[in-house]
Amino acid sequence: MDRIRKARTPVRASITKVVNELDAERTKAAPDKDTLEIKLIKLNKLVEEVEELDQKMKDQHLDGNLDDKEYAAELTTVEDYYDKVLVIRHKVNKIIFPSTLSPSTRSSDSSDNHKKNYKLPKIELNKFDGELKNWLEWWAQFEKIHVDSDLHTTDKFHYLTQSMVSGTRAADVVKSYPKTEENYQKAVDALRERFGKEDLLVDLYARELVDILTKREKLPLSKLYDSLQTQLQALASLGVKSERDTLFLRPMIETCVPKEILTAWYRSTLYDEDLSTSDPPKTKLDNLMQFLRQEVEREGKLKMVYGQKDRSKDSLYGDAHQEDVATAAGLSSTSKIGCVFCDKINHMSQDCFKARTMTMEQRNDKLKEKKVCFRCLKSGHISKKCSATVKCGGCGNRHHLIMCRGGDKTERQPEQPDSSVVRHNNFARSNDVLLKVVVVRAMGARGSRTVRMLIDEGSQVSYVGATTVKVTGAKSTGVEHVRNMLLGGYVTDLHEEHLREVEIENLAGTIKKNWILREKSIVCTSLPRVPVGPWLETLKKKKINISDLATTRVEDLDIEILIGSDLRGQVMTGRNIDLGGDLFAEETIFGWALGGPVPVPCHSNVAIALCHRQFSLQDLWSLDTLGITDSIQVKSKSQEDEEAKKHFIENVTRKEDGRYCVGLPWISEKPDLPSNRTIAEKRLQSTTKKLKDNVAVNQYSEIFRGWEKEGIVEPVNVKSPGESHYLPHHPVFKPESQTTPVRPVFDASCKVKGQPSLNDCLYKGPNLIELIPAVLHRFRQRKIGVVSDIRKAFQMIEVREEDRDYQRFLWWDENMETIKELRHARVVFGETCSPFLLGGVLELHLSQVEEYMKIIAKKLLKSMYVDNSITSFDTTQEYEDFRAVSTKILADAKMDLREWECSKVDVVKKKKTNVLGLAWDRSEDTLSCEVQPVVIQGPLT
Repeated sequence: MDRIRKARTPVRASITKVVNELDAERTKAAPDKDTLEIKLIKLNKLVEEVEELDQKMKDQHLDGNLDDKEYAAELTTVEDYYDKVLVIRHKVNKIIFPSTLSPSTRSSDSSDNHKKNYKLPKIELNKFDGELKNWLEWWAQFEKIHVDSDLHTTDKFHYLTQSMVSGTRAADVVKSYPKTEENYQKAVDALRERFGKEDLLVDLYARELVDILTKREKLPLSKLYDSLQTQLQALASLGVKSERDTLFLRPMIETCVPKEILTAWYRSTLYDEDLSTSDPPKTKLDNLMQFLRQEVEREGKLKMVYGQKDRSKDSLYGDAHQEDVATAAGLSSTSKIGCVFCDKINHMSQDCFKARTMTMEQRNDKLKEKKVCFRCLKSGHISKKCSATVKCGGCGNRHHLIMCRGGDKTERQPEQPDSSVVRHNNFARSNDVLLKVVVVRAMGARGSRTVRMLIDEGSQVSYVGATTVKVTGAKSTGVEHVRNMLLGGYVTDLHEEHLREVEIENLAGTIKKNWILREKSIVCTSLPRVPVGPWLETLKKKKINISDLATTRVEDLDIEILIGSDLRGQVMTGRNIDLGGDLFAEETIFGWALGGPVPVPCHSNVAIALCHRQFSLQDLWSLDTLGITDSIQVKSKSQEDEEAKKHFIENVTRKEDGRYCVGLPWISEKPDLPSNRTIAEKRLQSTTKKLKDNVAVNQYSEIFRGWEKEGIVEPVNVKSPGESHYLPHHPVFKPESQTTPVRPVFDASCKVKGQPSLNDCLYKGPNLIELIPAVLHRFRQRKIGVVSDIRKAFQMIEVREEDRDYQRFLWWDENMETIKELRHARVVFGETCSPFLLGGVLELHLSQVEEYMKIIAKKLLKSMYVDNSITSFDTTQEYEDFRAVSTKILADAKMDLREWECSKVDVVKKKKTNVLGLAWDRSEDTLSCEVQPVVIQGPLT
């Protein structure tokens, strides 16, 4: 609301300024009419802009964000501005149009202004997309602008440009002409030449008319008449309306109408009417269309008298506009109907060989397409009204054997056992019953939220949770007063339910739907998620993924969206798979969902060893590096990487001293993080006890004091509850280290039950860990191997001010008595995004070096793995040059590239060095790793 007011204030100031300028100009002895007209146009645009902002304030009042007293004050201010504008408009118009404002006109205008208490919608100019079929409609509207002599030619050109759909051929034609007065007519002529040629348009509408007349599908009479009338009117507007021009059309139309209608046409007086003396001139085609219009009107009257209550039920399978006519022709055509699956007439549908190779879903689709009964496989009725005596030879139910689900081998084919693994599974039914839940993304004006969605046929309408409405900023579309009928016959009191427009998409972002849902404070509490079991293996072999797994990250475990019977038809695709034991999978447009009781294994005394024969080397690297593991991704990896890169580029800055400052890459605009202070205090107590036991409190404190002096951390001066997040930390002891025998490690993955952690709210960014094999290859490529690292690399990058309160932590004061609040001013090692931010800063910085440094900068970038530089050279001189230039480049970004070590040079100091977990013997120039011996205790059997 404050943003609306801030946006409106300068617009109102501009209105006041323009009003004063108009008033000053009109009071001159000889006011300039051109100046008055220009300023009046400017005033009108400002008024339109402020009207939109006033409407937004009104919406805030309707949503309950603005009380009645404040809104009354708003209305008073709005009326004052409108009165000011109306007065100056009237005075200026009297000067610009002195002859047209007679006393009677002015009195009628004032009377109209007094009576009119509604706001007419704006007339939007249709845009032309370059399609020939849309030319007539567009030109009919734009021609008013084209022939308006009072409108300047340059303005007409601007309107012409705006009325083109961007990126189309028509837009390209207009853009090819510079927007000058003399080029306007050239642009119009070019459009007419390209899209407005009468012969082209006649061909187009004639072809569309022929398409209607030659369609195999028989249209209802009313729809046929409307389609024909549309095309004939278009042809008439192009001059095709004489008897000679339309001579070929009438016989074609006659062949498309039902036989009983055609018989009535031949018997009507319109058919035999003498048209030679008609005034105005008429054609035989005009009479035919007049007759068809009368028939459509009669059909409508018959429906009003007899109704179509019974017919509407059958409309899914038969044409509601066609009557069953008992004729010999009808009986003959019915007897020749062939197979609905392959369209051949030499066998019945139930005996079709092709149908046996189809899945049940494919057979069902064929029957729906042909609109035939699912029981007897014949047209004209639905299965509920089928009276055929059909019995399945497999299950005994009323359908043909080919439609029996027991015979659908494609869906019920037993899984072949894996030859490499022996399984022993027995399952019994558990007490857990799964409901059909999928994980989706709800979106609105403020942002998006990943939530669980329940498909519930027991509900007549669909709902969305209040939390999701608040987070996404879902638009309000109205209010309904309703009563709810609950289980047991209970009926609630009459109450209001707000209607919200919510956009829902699947996790891949490929399917999107806009629905109007009812807002509920709580839709449904947490429901069981899909557990791990053999059913997942079954679905995996069918290349089917379930989104509502326990590992899928969602904002809230409660159900936030409920899809009722009103939208079920738009959600469910009709495909389903029987997983055994009454458990089944159903497909929705957003993904697959599981429903039914969950089988549980019955344990036996058979011991089975299951060995996995394939391992992913990439997974091994990722598990052995930072201790940060991925939660299941709710977006595709490429999507998340692109959004992380975009966020980084938009927020990275550079300080005057050369240091880079970044923003944390939030997944959503405003993170909904808990404070975590209680957990941080508990962890502080346990950390302090552990440090005292190891006599390392002073060393631990000294690290924080050093960080504070260096500007890596800073004290928290102002407390802002609800807008901060505390990171717990614990000590890691490394006695063999001479410099840091103990160091703090921060836990950005710490979370409260049901709430996200800091890492959950941040994009991870591109995975740099995958670069290890390439880095090692380049390290062994040349004669001299070289390694170095950046001192405190992550802590050399500053974090922007507004993100620092999400990096708070607790420690003690000098006396170790009072808790002291600190916060990180730099990137924290332990946040999932820290490797990405470091890599992004390095890539950005190295791309901006001077020309003579670019070759070395490129080599340095390829050699980086997180904060380590690992590369190789052919000569000592190349190494020395690289060392000098790369150190200078990074020093410019306040980074210290140090700890240089290489083979063949200065090996005496330290013979062995650790390189990415491998032991590097610098004198022998070999890489090795230690393998611990496997000790087997007990006898082997």
